[in-house]
Amino acid sequence: RAGERMQECMVVISHYPWFSMFSRIAEVSLIYRKKGINLVSVLLEEIILQPFPYPGESIVVCFEHNSYEFKRPDDHSYRGNQGVQGLNMLFSDPDFLPLFRQLHVKDVLQLLACLLGECRIIMHSHDLGLLSSCTQASLALIFPFYWQHLFVPVVPQKMLDMCCAPMPFLFGVLSAQIPLVKRLPLEEVVFIDLDKRKFTGLDACSVQLPGRFEAKLQEGLVHCIQQFKAKRRFASPQLAKMFLQFFVDIFGKYRLFMKRKKTKAGKLVAVFDEKGFAADHSGSTNEFLGQFSGSQMYEQWVQERPSYYARTSSTGFEQAAIDIYNYHNRLDSGDKLMLKLKNAKDVLDYKLKKNFSDSTISNTTELAVGKSSVWDQGEREQVYELAEE
Repeated sequence: RAGERMQECMVVISHYPWFSMFSRIAEVSLIYRKKGINLVSVLLEEIILQPFPYPGESIVVCFEHNSYEFKRPDDHSYRGNQGVQGLNMLFSDPDFLPLFRQLHVKDVLQLLACLLGECRIIMHSHDLGLLSSCTQASLALIFPFYWQHLFVPVVPQKMLDMCCAPMPFLFGVLSAQIPLVKRLPLEEVVFIDLDKRKFTGLDACSVQLPGRFEAKLQEGLVHCIQQFKAKRRFASPQLAKMFLQFFVDIFGKYRLFMKRKKTKAGKLVAVFDEKGFAADHSGSTNEFLGQFSGSQMYEQWVQERPSYYARTSSTGFEQAAIDIYNYHNRLDSGDKLMLKLKNAKDVLDYKLKKNFSDSTISNTTELAVGKSSVWDQGEREQVYELAEE
């Protein structure tokens, strides 16, 4: 009809998963789209002609009497030997704001346990964009592990039968379609209502995060979010480092359990001593490893250890593991004994603190980021101004 316009969609295709940078480019492009498509083309050409930015650096484009900054994420610590084609790069620029807007800290930790337990997970919301953002952000929680199963950010209505799959999955479904899903012959499924911050079907989750390290992560996340609210700024990379540290605390000593073994051909190869690694942990951490060791994520991680052990370039996780290995090799027997005593003291301190502060912990984890005044505008540099709740 006369006067009607077709809907438009802007698509950015790249080898680089720089979501924050490309979102910023899309937002600036939309500003000038009102003045004509030709002006947008000129803007994009100006951006393309800029020198290629180094990790963490920005390019600045002056256009139509305005200056725009486009920052490349600091992805240096995520680049393995595969460079930009490696799976690590998918987690170099996570956007945790949507997830932490909708879920409390304790809920995010429950989601982490469900992912590590390789549950069948269905997230649902009435908001299509929110649903897609939260499902994708969820996978960044488990780095340096990778989700080995089905993943569909938003399942189309015609494909809802996928929810009957017998294997683990992470699906996003619009809330209006949940009644249709629940009429299907489902296996055990964990449902996460993002709009109501509600979990159902948690009996399907068999993994319990190790208490001491979960408490450390929980305390750190709560502290970070309180800082974000005070400063009115949200920083996803800071949260990403905290989740990575959680895995470093548990798995970072793996290089101490890499053994040299001769093949039949007489060649020396590196082999990961799984039993020795598990025996080095005690209490809830040992129980967690027992639960997690049967997962495909863990099996894939174990299979990759010999190749990562031999590499010269490393990710942030591998660099932390190298540092731990070098530190332990510098210790004499007395230092190692002191380290064990310190570890035992940390465990005791955690148990004492837990006994006296369970109620306090449950209250402080009832934290979500709240609404963002720039959520619709974007400002995707992993730094967001937060509106007061």
